[in-house]
Amino acid sequence: MLVSALLCRRPLHAEERTWMLDIEFDRPQQVRMQALFETEQAYWYMTYTVTNNTGADRDLLLKIWLVVNGDPEKRTYPDRLMPLLQKQVESTGGAKLNNRIEMIGKIKSGETRKGVALFGAIGFDIKTADIYIDGLSKRTLLQTSEGRPYYLARQVKAIYQRLGDVESDPYTVLVPKKRELSFVEEKIPESLLKD
Repeated sequence: MLVSALLCRRPLHAEERTWMLDIEFDRPQQVRMQALFETEQAYWYMTYTVTNNTGADRDLLLKIWLVVNGDPEKRTYPDRLMPLLQKQVESTGGAKLNNRIEMIGKIKSGETRKGVALFGAIGFDIKTADIYIDGLSKRTLLQTSEGRPYYLARQVKAIYQRLGDVESDPYTVLVPKKRELSFVEEKIPESLLKD
């Protein structure tokens, strides 16, 4: 069994064994942009910085996604590579930002990286936007009382709410409503558990 040698037998104090990188992020914002052969649309993005204050070099592999209007089945938008949108955001802010691929890798102790999450053309009808961020902490390998292994990791969730009405104001401005840090369980694929 590939996983069994690494398995922590007791899930006690998992919070204490888990380091976490610091993240600061702005609210999701939109920019009106016209892609080739398309009409003008509202493209969404979010800028952020990640800082390693853990006291040691760490691996950084962020996963960021946006859920619009509380509908994770139909309106979920992962951070994507969109060079035209990234260029537009950088020209607006006047600084070079790293996309999701450029953020991957070893982040040294004390280092800060500036990034941008690019969500694409989402539209103007946003009432709420929930941001989820994974990959900022060490995943701890644990097991259930039945002996089934799983990972435990920290996840950041931020909830934003629209200012104004969808019908009266087509330009969406989101304000922070709530931010929380939680532990989430991640199942291990069966293929990794087989001998």
